[in-house]
This record gives sequence, C-alpha cells and structure tokens, in this order.
Amino acid sequence: MDTQGLTGRVVFFGENDGNARLALAVAHALHAVAPVVAPVFVDVSAWYPGCAPGTEVFREAGFSSAQLPPPQPGAEEEDLVQALHAALQGEQPDVVVIPHELGYAAWLLELCRRFHVPTFEIQHGEYIPEYFSRDPVVVEARMAPPDLALDLLEREKWLAGTQARVLRDLVLGGRSMVRRARASVRRRVTTHPALHPLVKETVAAGCSPGYRFRATRVGVAGDYIRRRLVDMGMEDSRIQVTGYLRADEFHAHQVLPYAELCARYGLDPSRPTAVYFFSPVEEGYLVARDPILAVQDAHDALERVQPGWNFLVLNHPRLPDSRLSPITSSRPRIRVGRGGALNWSLMVHAGLVLGIASSTLTEALLAKRPVVTQNYALCNVANGLLVELQAVVPVFHRVHFEEQLARALTDTPFITRVLANLEHAARELLGPFDGRAGARTAEGILSLLREKGRATWFTPASHSSAVDVAPRS
Repeated sequence: MDTQGLTGRVVFFGENDGNARLALAVAHALHAVAPVVAPVFVDVSAWYPGCAPGTEVFREAGFSSAQLPPPQPGAEEEDLVQALHAALQGEQPDVVVIPHELGYAAWLLELCRRFHVPTFEIQHGEYIPEYFSRDPVVVEARMAPPDLALDLLEREKWLAGTQARVLRDLVLGGRSMVRRARASVRRRVTTHPALHPLVKETVAAGCSPGYRFRATRVGVAGDYIRRRLVDMGMEDSRIQVTGYLRADEFHAHQVLPYAELCARYGLDPSRPTAVYFFSPVEEGYLVARDPILAVQDAHDALERVQPGWNFLVLNHPRLPDSRLSPITSSRPRIRVGRGGALNWSLMVHAGLVLGIASSTLTEALLAKRPVVTQNYALCNVANGLLVELQAVVPVFHRVHFEEQLARALTDTPFITRVLANLEHAARELLGPFDGRAGARTAEGILSLLREKGRATWFTPASHSSAVDVAPRS
C-alpha cells in the first residue's frame, strides 16, 4: 500500500493488558509502514475491577498511552459514556480501533458513528456471532425467579423490543406488563436531565448498543468467521481476514524452558502439567454447573487417570485473584496464577489443556496440544465448531469425563486423529500462523485512514479527560 503523505491519529481502546498487547502488534506494523501515523492506546481498565491496565505495554514500546479516569462512587452507564465522549474529544482520532463490541466498546462504537469516525474492530478472542448477538439482560432474566424479572427490566436503560419479547415468552408471560415496564424505563431515561444525549437517544429508539458487528470494518482471524458473517448479512467488503493477532505474539516469543515455567508457578518439573484456562462464563452463558466445581471435576478426573500430574489453573485477565480462592482451599495441590505473555510457553509444554469456553482453548490448537472441553458445564453447546471439526475432546456429561480424559491421553489412534483435525480447525479459525496478522490489520486501518482523510469533525477540546502517559524517549 502506498502510504506517502498519509498522516493521522489511530486510537486503540482496551480494558486490560491483553488488549494492549494485541493493539501493540498493530501499532508496530503501522509505525513500520507509515511512521507519521501516530498510534495511541486509551486504557479503560479503571472501570473494570480486576483488569490489569495496559498503558505500560504501549509506553515501554515507545508509543503514547492514556487512561480513562476512574469512576466516581455510584457512577452509572451514562457516566461511562460521558468519559468516553470526553476522551474522544481530547484524543481527536482519525480512526478508532476496538477489540470487541461489548460493554464500553459498544458505547464507543455508537459515539464514533455519531461523529462519523471510522472504526476498525480487531478480533480479541473467540468470535462466535450467535454468542455476541445475545443480550446479557436476557440471560440474567432467564435465570431469575419470576418475581425478580420485572426488577431486571426496570434496571436496564436500553430495553429493546426484541429483548422484551424474549423476556415475555421466557419469564413474564404477560405482554402488557413488559410494555408498561419498557415504557416506564424509556420515560424516566429520556427525561432525565443529567444523562448523556447518546444514552437518551439510544433508549428512546428502543435499541441497544449490543454486539452487532457495526464497526466500519471488521478484521477476523480466519475464513470461517468471514463466511459466517457474510451468511448473517454483512457485506463481504467490510470484512478483512487478517490472521489471529495474538498468534503474532506467539510467533515472536521464545518458548521458555519447562523447568523455568515450573519454577514460576511452583510446579514439579519431573511431572507433566495439565493447564486449565478459567473463563468468566457466568457473565455471558447460561451456566449448568458452577465453574469452580467444574475445575474440581477436571482435577479429580485427571487424578484418577494420571495420578500426580501438575494441575495449573490460569485466571482470566478480567477476574480478580479472589475468584479462584475456593479452588486452592478445596484442592491444595492445584496451583493458580495468570498466564498472559506466558500462555504460549505453557501451551507448548502442556500435557493437556482444559477449560469450559475460552479463546485460549482455540489458541492451544496452534501448539498442537490435546484440548478437553467441559461442555456439560453450560446449558448451550460451547466450542461448537471445535466439536464439529473433531478438533477437541468434548465432555457432555460428567460421567464421561474420566473416559474422555483417558482417550485424550492414552489412546494413540484417537489422539492422532484429533491432532490431524485440529490443524484444519486452526487454519479455519485462526488463519495463517506466519507472524503477519498485525501487518495485515495495519493495512486495513490505513485504508480507512486514506478513505477518510484528515478528520475535522470533533468539537475542539482544551484538554483530554484522559490522564496522559507520555512515551519514553
């Protein structure tokens, strides 16, 4: 791509250090081909307790970063929208890059659409369109007793007509009650003097800033998701197959020796290690079994099949350490920690990878490790494609756990077939493993910059609401 004369400001948003590392792969590629294009990372981790900030990731690489100020006590959704709005005014981006359309990023996307800022969505992890199209309030209300369902309706400020119909059918069973509740919410929100205009307009329109793949352009890792999005009605011209950004990190990092990893996590280097990726499935799935109990299931089954193995549970970047304390108190031999930049080394050395539903289970395909998924822990089928392609060893009922583990670890013909299948699945889901996903993503972002030209649409702001973190010289 010809980048001569191309200037601009590309602003990445993220809520943790993992998002920052993904963005950094793209920032390096942008700087290599268009040095005058300025990459900036805006960290919103202060709004999400338990998330590690990502500002240092960009700062240590020599790029600029900023932090969204932490919320005041009692802050609500509209306060987050106000903070994002102020950050955009201060940063004056020509292109905004988001890692997903969940939570803050959904509102950010709406703000960018309002101000005609082109957006590029990068694949931060697992991309299952049906999962991202579901709304958390529907999940929560389905799990609530009928007398609490109306409270859930009242609490949400952006009830869409579709949500109300689902809730009516599944929980309340009364059309008029839902209609009155939705009207009440809209009336209170749209007349509230302190709310951000975008919140008022969104609620008044009866729509939600939920996951709908509404970015100007969407970068997906492999061709499978491209075909799925086209089948859902998205224009093929808006989709770019980039490869999996996190795989660039794997491709570039040296695999640490097994003994060094064991020393870091307190494991016995003379024994194999099962690595369990813990994910906050309670937040987005209908849970059939407590995820903590699921970890205990996995540990106990492994002890029966392969006694004495190390068992390491890696916490999700968005969860506090306290979330895993029930595991260590009930099973002292289990070690817990965080993977982050060590994930790839851990996957390569793992004798077995386990979990319920996490993008790391798909990433483990690149390391060619056996992967066991606890599908029985959810009411819906997680990791559907991995099961369909026979690239993992699924467990759909606890009574089969021990049997499936034994097959994954001792049945050589079975393991050979699974490993062959996972190579195909990795290509379909994650694209080429060549270390160039960042470069392909940068090309897509630069094309948006070229199409848009230098932005002039923000009202000038005297200063940014974000706290600047200057790059190192």
